[in-house]
Amino acid sequence: MSTMKKAGKTQHASTDTTIASKNQETAQLNDSLANASNDIVPTTVVEKKQSGLVLAFSKLNGFSISHELNYIANTRKFSDSDISESFYNSFDTLINTKKTNDAVYQNLFGNKFSAHFRYNDLFNFRLSFYTEQINYTYNIIPDSVFTFNSENQPLDTIVKRDLENDYSNNSVSAHLKTTLFNHILFTGTAEYYLSGYKKENSKINLQLGYRLFSDVWLNVEGEYRNRRPDYFYEHFQSNHFKWDNDYLIRTEEWDGNIILKSDKYRFALSAGYGQITGHIYLDTAARVQQYADQINILSARANKKITLGPFHSTTQFVYQTTTNDSILNLPELNLYQSIYYEKLFHFSS
Repeated sequence: MSTMKKAGKTQHASTDTTIASKNQETAQLNDSLANASNDIVPTTVVEKKQSGLVLAFSKLNGFSISHELNYIANTRKFSDSDISESFYNSFDTLINTKKTNDAVYQNLFGNKFSAHFRYNDLFNFRLSFYTEQINYTYNIIPDSVFTFNSENQPLDTIVKRDLENDYSNNSVSAHLKTTLFNHILFTGTAEYYLSGYKKENSKINLQLGYRLFSDVWLNVEGEYRNRRPDYFYEHFQSNHFKWDNDYLIRTEEWDGNIILKSDKYRFALSAGYGQITGHIYLDTAARVQQYADQINILSARANKKITLGPFHSTTQFVYQTTTNDSILNLPELNLYQSIYYEKLFHFSS
C-alpha cells in the first residue's frame, strides 16, 4: 500500500510499491539494502554512457545557428544470489523465488536546434527547439505471448520478460543575457515541454546582478520548476515489488538567493529560501511516498577559493534547515573541501 500524506489527513492509494527509481532518492534504497543484514551481500551496478556532438555555424556578432546531438544510456542493476534471508520476508516474491536479478534501463536520444544572436558581450539571445526519444525498460512477471498464422494455427510461443515504453518529448526554450551601463547584468532562461511524457514540465531561471565596486557584485537569483514525477516513480516492477502510482501529483519548486561576491578575493556569501510542493521520496521500507503540502528550506553559504602556485583549494560552508525533517531530512551543517594540483607543461618540437 502506498500513501500520499497531506496536512491533517492521509490519503491511501491501492498501488503496490517497489525497489528502484531513476531519481536521486534511490540512494536511500541502496543504503537500506546495504545495511539490512550483515549476512546479505547484494550487488548494485550503475552504468551511464553519454556521448554528444555539437555543430555550430557562428560568428562573433550577428546571427548564427547550432545543432546539438546527444545520446545517454542509463542502466541500474540489483542482484542477490540468496533471498532466503529474513530481510526479504517482508517483501513479495514476484519473479524468482531463489534469487534476484533486477534491471532497469533508460535510453535517451536527443536533438537540439538553436538560433543565436549576439552583439559583443552586451547582448546574447538564443531560441531553441529540443526533441528527445526516451525508452524505459524494466523486469516483469514472465508472460507468454502466442503467435498464429493466417489459418489461426499456433506458430510460436514467446515468453516476454521485460516491459518497454517509448516516449517522444518536445520542448522550446529561450535564453537572454545582457549587460546594461556596465553595472547591471541580467540573465534569464525559460523552458517548456509541449508534448510527451514531460508535457507541461517547465523551468524559469532569472538572475540580476549589480556591480557595487569594480570587482564586487550583488546578485539576486530566482528559479521555478514544475515537473511530472519521474517515470520509474509512476511505473515499475522487480522481483519483490510492483507499482503503478497514477495518483502522484506534479512537483513544484521555488528557489531564491541573494549573493555577495568578490572576483578579486574569490569570496562569496549567499542566503537562500526554497519551497517544495509535492515532494517525492522513498521511505525506510523502500516505498514511494509523496508529501502533497509545502516544505520550506532556508540556507546560507560561504565560499572561498585559494591558489598557491599550482595548488588550488575551494572551501564551502553550508547551513540549511527545513520545516519538515521527517519528510526531507537535510544535514544542518556541511563543509565541502576540494584541493587539486594544476600545472601546464610546454613541449617544444
